[in-house]
Amino acid sequence: SSGINAEYGGLKNGIPTVTRDIMEPNTPRVLPDATRADYDSAFLTQAMRQIDRELRHMDESDYALPSYTILEKIVHSFHMSELWARSKAYYDALSLEPIDEEVCSCLLSNDSDVKAHLELLGLKIKFPGITAVEAAPRAATPA
Repeated sequence: SSGINAEYGGLKNGIPTVTRDIMEPNTPRVLPDATRADYDSAFLTQAMRQIDRELRHMDESDYALPSYTILEKIVHSFHMSELWARSKAYYDALSLEPIDEEVCSCLLSNDSDVKAHLELLGLKIKFPGITAVEAAPRAATPA
């Protein structure tokens, strides 16, 4: 939810997202609304707010993406900000008109592919390597 504050505003935005408290026991992996990040508003730019947030939490082994290095966390934060900024035009266009039930019923469903993908992503973040498959050694082929 790196750029969601700047791009989408309020807390009830209907944008499901993987929780940053992924290692916390009994916490749902996917939240129904993208949450506000703990940015320091003393910084003028979004980039400095993001870097500051990641550096403030860099020594917390269970914060956000626990298997990522600090550089990977910063790059991920910038990547998400770019994603939110690019999707904002679509979000705004959809919010101007009543949503056609037929068009978006799959997105409004709790069983949607989007939510299932986010659940899987949450598992991958919490348990890195859980979906990795090691190839079995191949038998030598006769010459």
